[in-house]
Amino acid sequence: MEETQTRLAAQGRQLLFASPDIFHLAQPGRQLERLVQSMPSAAWLLFATSQSVQQWFAQSGQPAFLFELPFPGIELPFVGFDWAAAAFHAGVQLLRQGHRSLAILEYAERRPGLVADEEGLERALGTFPGQAQLLVFKDDLTPTGVARSLEKVFDLPNRPTALILTRTAQVLTCYSWLAARGIRIPKDISIISLPNDTWFSDLYPPLCHYAPDPNFVSRKIAERVMELVDNGRIAQESIRAPLNYFPGATIGPAA
Repeated sequence: MEETQTRLAAQGRQLLFASPDIFHLAQPGRQLERLVQSMPSAAWLLFATSQSVQQWFAQSGQPAFLFELPFPGIELPFVGFDWAAAAFHAGVQLLRQGHRSLAILEYAERRPGLVADEEGLERALGTFPGQAQLLVFKDDLTPTGVARSLEKVFDLPNRPTALILTRTAQVLTCYSWLAARGIRIPKDISIISLPNDTWFSDLYPPLCHYAPDPNFVSRKIAERVMELVDNGRIAQESIRAPLNYFPGATIGPAA
């Protein structure tokens, strides 16, 4: 978003950030009306919003598009990440190392990106002729919730040998939880993260993960913002930006 902010500033536009505590509401209509009245904008860029927020903007006529994948039935243009392709690639990497039971750790809400993650992993499993399974574990966005899910993973009689993470905050909890129990990465369990963060370079062992090209993504967002500002609508096709694989040292042969 900093890249996008810089690009828009060069076009004479200002990118402001608003994060009111209403995105979790089931019916945020009145609050959203107050928000758009208090912050008149030529374009609204929605990120990490709920289905009800996306639906409101889709029906309100406000100039808006998504920096995320849309929920089913939402007719808004978007620039999102190709989570399904990244998850498919991750599944293939793990299957090639002999992993046959994979666990994905995700937030309880069924967001479009998580649905895409599962679809990509299931497609990868479908390419393998033998028996392989994907187990889904949920957390509540807290370290305690992540720890509870990890306990469930390791309490299984035939536990998964690989763990796919879907939030960067899960990474630190996993590293510390595993270290506290003497569980080695990747000898005892392999780990791969679908999202990325700048501090991943400080992790040891280096984490296998995926990351977008920030220049490409910011350019696509800025182009659509300016088109929305100039024309009141976006004619360009929505895109799923590719995620590049960054190999680390957290994937090994199945335990």
